[in-house]
Amino acid sequence: MARLMIEATEASMRIAVVNTYHARVGGVETYLDTLIPALDAAGHRIALLSERDSSPDLPPIRLPAAAPAWRASEIGWPKALAGLRTWGPDVIYVHGMHDLPGAARLIESAPAVLFAHG
Repeated sequence: MARLMIEATEASMRIAVVNTYHARVGGVETYLDTLIPALDAAGHRIALLSERDSSPDLPPIRLPAAAPAWRASEIGWPKALAGLRTWGPDVIYVHGMHDLPGAARLIESAPAVLFAHG
């Protein structure tokens, strides 16, 4: 596996990562499991919002200790989106969602970037 290196800068960002699953289900989640610690090491603050449950047998995507995480399947979209807005991301980094109305509401909180895997 390639090692991801991100250089630390003085200008840190609050980056909300949004994905279908919170657990390492496949390639997208494996990518995020590598990316998120690198972003944290570079001084960025990270949060994770996921929309669906996955098998409890699967390991979760690794997050920094202080990173908030919202699972819409557990708390509902209104609470997940309210938590995201309260946290106040600078950017939302989306990696795929099945709930398109939920995805559309993300941009009410911050600018969003979609990484189209596939």
